[in-house]
Amino acid sequence: MRDLGGADQIGLAWTITLFSFAALISRPFSGKLVDSVGRKPVIIFGASICVVLGLMYNLTTSLVGFLILRFIHGFSTGFTPVGNTSYVADISPPDRRGEVMGMMGMIVSLGFPIGMALGAYISANWGNNTLFLVSSSFALISVLLVSTLPETKKDTSRFNMHHLKVQIADFFDPQLFKPFMVMILTIFSFGALLIIIMDHAEYIGFSRENKSIFITVNVLTSIGIRFLAGRLSD
Repeated sequence: MRDLGGADQIGLAWTITLFSFAALISRPFSGKLVDSVGRKPVIIFGASICVVLGLMYNLTTSLVGFLILRFIHGFSTGFTPVGNTSYVADISPPDRRGEVMGMMGMIVSLGFPIGMALGAYISANWGNNTLFLVSSSFALISVLLVSTLPETKKDTSRFNMHHLKVQIADFFDPQLFKPFMVMILTIFSFGALLIIIMDHAEYIGFSRENKSIFITVNVLTSIGIRFLAGRLSD
Protein backbone atom coordinates (compact mmCIF):
# COMPACT_ATOMS: atom_id res chain seq x y z
CA MET A 1 0.00 0.00 0.00
CA ARG A 2 2.79 2.42 0.87
CA ASP A 3 4.72 1.62 -2.30
CA LEU A 4 1.62 2.36 -4.37
CA GLY A 5 1.03 5.62 -2.52
CA GLY A 6 -2.22 4.62 -0.83
CA ALA A 7 -1.40 4.21 2.84
CA ASP A 8 -2.55 7.72 3.77
CA GLN A 9 -5.53 8.01 1.42
CA ILE A 10 -7.21 4.69 2.09
CA GLY A 11 -5.43 3.25 5.09
CA LEU A 12 -3.76 -0.08 5.65
CA ALA A 13 -6.95 -1.28 7.35
CA TRP A 14 -8.54 -1.80 3.92
CA THR A 15 -6.07 -4.60 3.15
CA ILE A 16 -7.39 -6.50 6.17
CA THR A 17 -11.04 -5.51 5.68
CA LEU A 18 -11.36 -6.61 2.05
CA PHE A 19 -9.46 -9.82 2.70
CA SER A 20 -11.63 -10.69 5.70
CA PHE A 21 -14.90 -9.79 3.96
CA ALA A 22 -14.12 -12.15 1.08
CA ALA A 23 -13.30 -14.89 3.58
CA LEU A 24 -16.59 -14.22 5.37
CA ILE A 25 -18.90 -14.43 2.37
CA SER A 26 -17.15 -17.48 0.89
CA ARG A 27 -17.39 -19.73 3.95
CA PRO A 28 -21.04 -20.80 3.52
CA PHE A 29 -20.14 -21.94 -0.01
CA SER A 30 -16.94 -23.68 1.02
CA GLY A 31 -18.78 -25.34 3.90
CA LYS A 32 -21.29 -26.90 1.49
CA LEU A 33 -18.55 -27.91 -0.93
CA VAL A 34 -16.46 -29.59 1.75
CA ASP A 35 -19.44 -31.85 2.53
CA SER A 36 -20.17 -32.62 -1.11
CA VAL A 37 -17.08 -32.63 -3.32
CA GLY A 38 -14.72 -33.46 -0.44
CA ARG A 39 -12.11 -31.98 1.86
CA LYS A 40 -9.11 -32.09 -0.47
CA PRO A 41 -10.56 -30.13 -3.42
CA VAL A 42 -11.61 -27.29 -1.12
CA ILE A 43 -8.18 -27.13 0.54
CA ILE A 44 -6.37 -27.22 -2.81
CA PHE A 45 -8.65 -24.58 -4.34
CA GLY A 46 -7.97 -22.14 -1.51
CA ALA A 47 -4.22 -22.76 -1.57
CA SER A 48 -4.15 -22.40 -5.36
CA ILE A 49 -5.61 -18.90 -5.01
CA CYS A 50 -2.58 -18.03 -2.88
CA VAL A 51 -0.25 -19.37 -5.58
CA VAL A 52 -1.81 -17.24 -8.33
CA LEU A 53 -2.44 -14.08 -6.31
CA GLY A 54 1.08 -14.03 -4.90
CA LEU A 55 2.39 -13.82 -8.45
CA MET A 56 -0.17 -11.22 -9.54
CA TYR A 57 0.77 -8.78 -6.76
CA ASN A 58 4.06 -8.23 -8.57
CA LEU A 59 2.17 -7.19 -11.71
CA THR A 60 -0.03 -4.65 -9.95
CA THR A 61 0.84 -0.99 -10.43
CA SER A 62 -2.35 0.71 -9.24
CA LEU A 63 -3.98 1.05 -5.85
CA VAL A 64 -7.37 -0.09 -7.12
CA GLY A 65 -5.82 -3.17 -8.74
CA PHE A 66 -4.06 -4.03 -5.50
CA LEU A 67 -7.28 -3.82 -3.48
CA ILE A 68 -9.13 -5.99 -6.02
CA LEU A 69 -6.43 -8.63 -5.75
CA ARG A 70 -6.56 -8.39 -1.98
CA PHE A 71 -10.31 -9.05 -2.05
CA ILE A 72 -9.90 -12.10 -4.31
CA HIS A 73 -7.05 -13.32 -2.13
CA GLY A 74 -9.45 -13.44 0.82
CA PHE A 75 -11.32 -16.35 -0.76
CA SER A 76 -8.30 -18.52 0.04
CA THR A 77 -9.00 -18.03 3.76
CA GLY A 78 -12.65 -18.83 3.16
CA PHE A 79 -11.79 -22.21 1.65
CA THR A 80 -8.53 -23.72 2.89
CA PRO A 81 -9.12 -23.41 6.67
CA VAL A 82 -12.62 -24.88 6.31
CA GLY A 83 -11.22 -27.87 4.45
CA ASN A 84 -8.30 -28.19 6.87
CA THR A 85 -10.51 -28.19 9.96
CA SER A 86 -12.90 -30.74 8.46
CA TYR A 87 -10.01 -32.98 7.42
CA VAL A 88 -8.40 -32.85 10.87
CA ALA A 89 -11.75 -33.56 12.54
CA ASP A 90 -12.18 -36.63 10.31
CA ILE A 91 -8.86 -38.17 11.34
CA SER A 92 -9.00 -37.20 15.04
CA PRO A 93 -9.86 -39.81 17.69
CA PRO A 94 -13.09 -38.61 19.35
CA ASP A 95 -11.58 -38.74 22.84
CA ARG A 96 -8.60 -36.62 21.76
CA ARG A 97 -10.31 -34.20 19.37
CA GLY A 98 -9.70 -31.18 21.58
CA GLU A 99 -6.02 -32.02 21.83
CA VAL A 100 -5.71 -32.47 18.07
CA MET A 101 -7.58 -29.24 17.38
CA GLY A 102 -5.30 -27.54 19.88
CA MET A 103 -2.30 -28.86 17.95
CA MET A 104 -3.78 -27.55 14.72
CA GLY A 105 -4.38 -24.16 16.30
CA MET A 106 -0.84 -24.27 17.65
CA ILE A 107 0.55 -24.77 14.14
CA VAL A 108 -1.58 -21.90 12.83
CA SER A 109 -0.35 -19.71 15.66
CA LEU A 110 3.21 -20.77 14.87
CA GLY A 111 2.95 -20.29 11.11
CA PHE A 112 1.27 -16.90 11.14
CA PRO A 113 3.83 -14.95 13.18
CA ILE A 114 6.74 -16.83 11.62
CA GLY A 115 5.35 -15.78 8.24
CA MET A 116 5.15 -12.17 9.46
CA ALA A 117 8.72 -12.27 10.76
CA LEU A 118 10.08 -13.98 7.66
CA GLY A 119 8.08 -11.65 5.44
CA ALA A 120 9.46 -8.56 7.18
CA TYR A 121 13.01 -9.92 6.82
CA ILE A 122 12.63 -10.78 3.13
CA SER A 123 10.97 -7.46 2.35
CA ALA A 124 13.67 -5.47 4.15
CA ASN A 125 16.55 -7.32 2.46
CA TRP A 126 15.25 -8.32 -0.98
CA GLY A 127 12.12 -6.27 -1.56
CA ASN A 128 8.40 -7.00 -1.85
CA ASN A 129 8.65 -8.66 -5.27
CA THR A 130 10.80 -11.41 -3.80
CA LEU A 131 8.45 -11.65 -0.83
CA PHE A 132 5.45 -12.32 -3.09
CA LEU A 133 7.39 -14.96 -5.04
CA VAL A 134 8.35 -16.76 -1.82
CA SER A 135 4.73 -16.61 -0.67
CA SER A 136 3.53 -18.24 -3.90
CA SER A 137 6.22 -20.89 -3.63
CA PHE A 138 5.13 -21.83 -0.11
CA ALA A 139 1.51 -22.03 -1.25
CA LEU A 140 2.51 -24.27 -4.17
CA ILE A 141 4.35 -26.62 -1.80
CA SER A 142 1.18 -26.87 0.31
CA VAL A 143 -0.88 -27.76 -2.77
CA LEU A 144 1.58 -30.54 -3.65
CA LEU A 145 1.56 -31.87 -0.09
CA VAL A 146 -2.24 -31.95 0.16
CA SER A 147 -2.49 -33.72 -3.21
CA THR A 148 -0.65 -36.72 -1.70
CA LEU A 149 -3.17 -37.15 1.13
CA PRO A 150 -6.14 -39.54 0.96
CA GLU A 151 -9.64 -38.07 0.84
CA THR A 152 -11.42 -38.56 4.19
CA LYS A 153 -14.95 -37.65 3.06
CA LYS A 154 -16.90 -40.66 1.87
CA ASP A 155 -19.54 -40.53 -0.85
CA THR A 156 -18.20 -37.44 -2.57
CA SER A 157 -19.69 -36.13 -5.80
CA ARG A 158 -18.42 -34.15 -8.75
CA PHE A 159 -18.73 -30.40 -8.52
CA ASN A 160 -22.01 -29.04 -9.80
CA MET A 161 -23.37 -25.51 -9.77
CA HIS A 162 -26.19 -26.55 -7.46
CA HIS A 163 -23.54 -27.06 -4.77
CA LEU A 164 -23.20 -23.28 -4.68
CA LYS A 165 -26.87 -22.74 -3.88
CA VAL A 166 -27.10 -21.39 -0.34
CA GLN A 167 -29.97 -20.34 1.90
CA ILE A 168 -30.31 -18.03 4.90
CA ALA A 169 -29.78 -21.01 7.19
CA ASP A 170 -26.32 -21.47 5.65
CA PHE A 171 -25.35 -18.02 6.92
CA PHE A 172 -26.99 -17.99 10.35
CA ASP A 173 -27.96 -20.63 12.91
CA PRO A 174 -29.58 -19.42 16.17
CA GLN A 175 -27.85 -22.23 18.10
CA LEU A 176 -24.51 -20.64 17.32
CA PHE A 177 -25.37 -17.15 18.55
CA LYS A 178 -23.47 -17.31 21.86
CA PRO A 179 -20.29 -18.85 20.38
CA PHE A 180 -20.59 -16.25 17.63
CA MET A 181 -20.64 -13.41 20.18
CA VAL A 182 -17.62 -14.84 22.00
CA MET A 183 -15.65 -15.14 18.76
CA ILE A 184 -16.59 -11.78 17.26
CA LEU A 185 -15.66 -9.89 20.44
CA THR A 186 -12.37 -11.76 20.72
CA ILE A 187 -11.41 -11.46 17.07
CA PHE A 188 -12.47 -7.82 16.96
CA SER A 189 -9.82 -6.94 19.51
CA PHE A 190 -7.27 -9.15 17.76
CA GLY A 191 -7.99 -7.59 14.37
CA ALA A 192 -7.72 -4.06 15.71
CA LEU A 193 -4.37 -4.92 17.25
CA LEU A 194 -3.15 -6.72 14.13
CA ILE A 195 -3.56 -3.64 11.95
CA ILE A 196 -1.25 -1.41 13.98
CA ILE A 197 1.01 -3.82 15.85
CA MET A 198 3.89 -3.93 13.35
CA ASP A 199 3.96 -0.15 12.93
CA HIS A 200 3.82 0.21 16.71
CA ALA A 201 6.79 -2.15 17.04
CA GLU A 202 8.78 0.24 14.85
CA TYR A 203 7.51 3.21 16.86
CA ILE A 204 8.82 1.83 20.16
CA GLY A 205 12.24 1.09 18.70
CA PHE A 206 12.22 -2.21 16.80
CA SER A 207 13.84 -1.97 13.37
CA ARG A 208 12.18 -3.65 10.38
CA GLU A 209 14.86 -6.35 10.50
CA ASN A 210 14.40 -7.05 14.25
CA LYS A 211 10.62 -7.35 14.37
CA SER A 212 11.06 -11.13 14.55
CA ILE A 213 12.13 -10.77 18.20
CA PHE A 214 8.90 -8.95 18.96
CA ILE A 215 6.83 -11.62 17.17
CA THR A 216 8.62 -14.55 18.85
CA VAL A 217 7.08 -13.62 22.21
CA ASN A 218 3.60 -13.96 20.71
CA VAL A 219 4.50 -17.29 19.10
CA LEU A 220 5.79 -18.90 22.30
CA THR A 221 2.79 -17.77 24.34
CA SER A 222 0.27 -18.94 21.75
CA ILE A 223 1.91 -22.36 21.39
CA GLY A 224 1.83 -23.06 25.11
CA ILE A 225 -1.74 -21.89 25.63
CA ARG A 226 -3.28 -23.78 22.70
CA PHE A 227 -1.65 -27.09 23.59
CA LEU A 228 -2.83 -26.81 27.21
CA ALA A 229 -6.35 -25.63 26.26
CA GLY A 230 -6.78 -28.50 23.79
CA ARG A 231 -5.94 -31.13 26.40
CA LEU A 232 -8.13 -29.47 29.02
CA SER A 233 -11.12 -29.49 26.66
CA ASP A 234 -10.90 -33.30 26.53
